[in-house]
Amino acid sequence: MRTLSNVWRDCRQPCPHQDVPKGAAQTVVDEATLILPLADVIDLEQERARLTKEAAKWADEIRKVEVKLANKDFVDRAPPEIIEEHHQRKAEAEAMIAKLEAAKKSLAG
Repeated sequence: MRTLSNVWRDCRQPCPHQDVPKGAAQTVVDEATLILPLADVIDLEQERARLTKEAAKWADEIRKVEVKLANKDFVDRAPPEIIEEHHQRKAEAEAMIAKLEAAKKSLAG
């Protein structure tokens, strides 16, 4: 197991022809692509499972909001700001799922 300080020391901007190592997270900052090799630092299967579980929680939040918004009585009685809050909650949950799926994909290598 490598320490985080070793991981940071190993991080570098690859040449365009270099492959990204399997299990590395990468992000683009300005014009640089940063690569963080995680395979030797974390258990990738455990992290994938954690991301999947987190995405399922957000999907459950979407289902709850959709049930409320599909309830005509709720929509008719609720103030407009509450309805808007529910739409925002749904949009936030959808954005979180997209981020979690992107994170899972980056771990796949």
